[in-house]
Amino acid sequence: MSAKSQTTANHSLQAVSKDFAQDFTANASQDSAKTSTQTPTKTTSQSQKSLNTLSAKLKRIILIRHADSMDREIFAKSCKTTKTPHNDMLRPLTKKGKIQSENIASFVQNFLHTQKTPISCVLTSPAKRTIQTIKPLSKVLKKVPCQLCDFISPDCGIEGYEKAIYANDELAQTLVLVEPDLGEFVKYALGVAHLDALEFPKGVIIELKKKPKVKNLQGGFTLSLFIPPKYLPKYLA
Repeated sequence: MSAKSQTTANHSLQAVSKDFAQDFTANASQDSAKTSTQTPTKTTSQSQKSLNTLSAKLKRIILIRHADSMDREIFAKSCKTTKTPHNDMLRPLTKKGKIQSENIASFVQNFLHTQKTPISCVLTSPAKRTIQTIKPLSKVLKKVPCQLCDFISPDCGIEGYEKAIYANDELAQTLVLVEPDLGEFVKYALGVAHLDALEFPKGVIIELKKKPKVKNLQGGFTLSLFIPPKYLPKYLA
């Protein structure tokens, strides 16, 4: 990408992010109002929150949902046909997903991994589809450690995210997590009960920025970027 093209893309990206942030703030306020009289369910991890505080070093979290993957039923049938033990952790990306993973890598490298705000660490679920998604990114972020993290296995819940983040926040200014299930954690980090305005398609990139002087993970972040995979090519042209 030429310097001129990247400057134009940066301005476009900033405009999209600004518009999105305004729309999201309005929608999130409406969603919060819907549940203002509800009492949140207290989880085990929340009851232990006083034992955990975020490092001042951690400034943002980038979340990436795995790219397009083989349909569950089709994968199960293929396992049966080949007499291979069925394990959903081995479900792979499709050809479309592999293209998306290349776009994700290029976008992160060009727009989210800068000299001022470098990515410190990448954690990925051990599911095959997430490992395949992160493979192109690991090649372009040559000096950034990319590690498997059992804490964020599929269906890990909020507690899995907490364990992964608290275990790495002292080392990371920017932490990247690649995992199949993002919606519940995003709501938790933003401190909202509903996100009716958002869907989380496969291959989506989300950037959460930590609020100033915040020490808790729950409600401690603002949403600064939300890019579904279908929009990535326009920034990489």
